[in-house]
Amino acid sequence: MKKILVTLLLIPFLMNSVEAAISIQSSISPTTIYPGDEGIIVLTLTPNTGYASVTVNVPSTELSLSKSSVSIGAMLQNSARSATFGFTAPDNSGFYTVSFSVRADTETYNEVVAVHVQGEPKFSITKKTPEKLYAGEETNLTLTLKNTGYKNIEKGVFTLAVPNHFAVLDSSEKTVNSLGIDQEVNLSFNIRIDRDIDLMSYPMSLAMQSGGYLDYENFSMPVIGEPSLELAGISMDPAKPTIGSDLTLAIRLENLGTARARSVDMELTNPAFSGIKVDYVGSIDPDDISSAIFELVPIFTGTHTVDFTITYLDDSGNSHSIQKSVDIPIYEAGTNNTYILYLTILALVVVVIFLWRKKK
Repeated sequence: MKKILVTLLLIPFLMNSVEAAISIQSSISPTTIYPGDEGIIVLTLTPNTGYASVTVNVPSTELSLSKSSVSIGAMLQNSARSATFGFTAPDNSGFYTVSFSVRADTETYNEVVAVHVQGEPKFSITKKTPEKLYAGEETNLTLTLKNTGYKNIEKGVFTLAVPNHFAVLDSSEKTVNSLGIDQEVNLSFNIRIDRDIDLMSYPMSLAMQSGGYLDYENFSMPVIGEPSLELAGISMDPAKPTIGSDLTLAIRLENLGTARARSVDMELTNPAFSGIKVDYVGSIDPDDISSAIFELVPIFTGTHTVDFTITYLDDSGNSHSIQKSVDIPIYEAGTNNTYILYLTILALVVVVIFLWRKKK
């Protein structure tokens, strides 16, 4: 995450008069404090007279300090000594005060230090819907964002950046008027993925600008293919099947999807045919055609609707099933044409012989 740092505000409050017998100077390091940061407060004491015993105590504080008191001991006139207190900035931004009491022999001096813990709006992507994209599709990519910073996001402008082979069809910028700390919001972007894109994971980025602050998060989206089988046509041998005769039925399947269809098989269901009604096709690549072949014998005449169940697996091992149907007419068995020809020739021969004998 990128941060735009805001200068720490250190507000010392001197509770003693200018005429105090001991000078107290306070400082905080580092100069910019964010929630969770570790820092130190240093009190530098310079007395204008000598003291036999000097102790720094913390009677009250809004911070969790590493210690509650420091014993400095004896101090000479105009000799500077320091008391150091470590702390960890709390989770919430704001001003936090520490009251120090300096006991120098019988005299008491007070110092109040205010630490400004800086807050800034930040976000995280907690969910992506869908989790995978399909090549060749147009879809809404919904990103769930959470304000994980220490300040409300006001008028936040979020910009989605996508790589080549992707296109944001609506606006790539979305505005969130207000999003409180730990609150979530959904942003949807309508995107299109090229059909011929390589199947892999692609980097994307979502950037935010809010009140002079900049934050962004990189993420990736896997692109996968999806097979899609359709009937490409049928062929029959013979073209006019008759009852009781052998019929070779070829069903052509075309993969119109963007990934290989694996373990393709087809099952035929219709009581008007006998024979083996299941054929294993195997794999069909995108834009490729393959055929299921059935050797059947029609047992009923008429036009019959033949139902096909096509099952296959995608690259992830998910099973798919589709239903298709075709109408196949079955005709009555006719007399053999060759036999009819033989009978016709025989009849002509008989007639010729009869007329020849009659003429003689």
